Amino acid sequence: MSEPEKVEEAPKTEVMEATTSAADAKPTPPEGVAKPEESAEVKAEKPHVAEAKKSHVAKAKKPHVAKAKKPHVAKAKKSDAAKGDELDVAEAAVPATTETEGSAKTGPEEPGAKKKGKKSPPKEKKVPKMPEKLKYKLILRVGRRKAEAKRKVAERLKYLRMKKICIEHARKHLVEYKRAAKREISLMRSAQKAGNFYVPAEPKLAFVVRIRGVNGIHPKPRKTLQLMRLLQINNGVFVRLTKATLNMLRLIDPYIAWGYPSLRTVRRLIYKRGFCKVRGQRLPLSNERIQRRLGRFGIVCVEDLVHEIYTVGPNFKPASSFLWRFKLNNPTGGFRKKGRHFVEGGDFGNRENYINKLLKTMI
Repeated sequence: MSEPEKVEEAPKTEVMEATTSAADAKPTPPEGVAKPEESAEVKAEKPHVAEAKKSHVAKAKKPHVAKAKKPHVAKAKKSDAAKGDELDVAEAAVPATTETEGSAKTGPEEPGAKKKGKKSPPKEKKVPKMPEKLKYKLILRVGRRKAEAKRKVAERLKYLRMKKICIEHARKHLVEYKRAAKREISLMRSAQKAGNFYVPAEPKLAFVVRIRGVNGIHPKPRKTLQLMRLLQINNGVFVRLTKATLNMLRLIDPYIAWGYPSLRTVRRLIYKRGFCKVRGQRLPLSNERIQRRLGRFGIVCVEDLVHEIYTVGPNFKPASSFLWRFKLNNPTGGFRKKGRHFVEGGDFGNRENYINKLLKTMI
């Protein structure tokens, strides 16, 4: 190498050594002071330390230098025309990159998703098969039918249950009637065998029928007829025979025909001409109405009502009041003589058991 080149290399080494850290650099001793002698081991280690420091400095400085120098160099080299072209290219490339990034992120488009910038064709409105109002009416109708069917099934079950109870009660009452009739016959025969006469018990029940009007009648019999609910001609009622009712019957005797009805007559009257009184209304008899009004008295069917009336039981008054007054027809062939007593060949007064024959023609 030539001398000038050697001279130029000396400052380069000095610059490289100056770039080392201040901690590694040792202060130079002042003039007149002798430098301390370095040991042989330190001298041997110096080249390695220098190389390590150089590599460390180079590693720390290279990225900063590169980052700082590259953009400045690129900007310095680019011309104004190149800058404009690059900007146009960058602007054109931006939407493409964003679209690709969005498609990569979101993945495949959903079938129902709307695309930007494209309008989907208008969907055709589906016409309903029937109007909403009609549909609502049909739903209500179906619900009512189901409720009605359930109600009918419940009523049917209730009717069958009541029918079974009524049959049991009727059988029980029939056994009682037969037993009472046999007892009467046995008492009569035993009295005949002993040479005596059998006197049956006095009747407890009477049926009263009004046969005359009230024109020019005295106020007492008029009021008595009202109390006995005999408001019209051919009206009839069941009456319990007591001292008070017998006195009332004597007052109105010229205007009525009465007697002692049999079990068959009582049953026919109630089944054929019987009506009940519910809240002042005249309604047909039924087991349901009887149970509703007289169930608390143990009367749940028509046979129970017949039994209570015929035997004049403890609940005779509510049972008799429950029945509407009987409206009968004129007897077949008419009355013979209303102004005379029955004993004299007329019609009014007590007929005892012959009342059954009269009622048979009036029911």
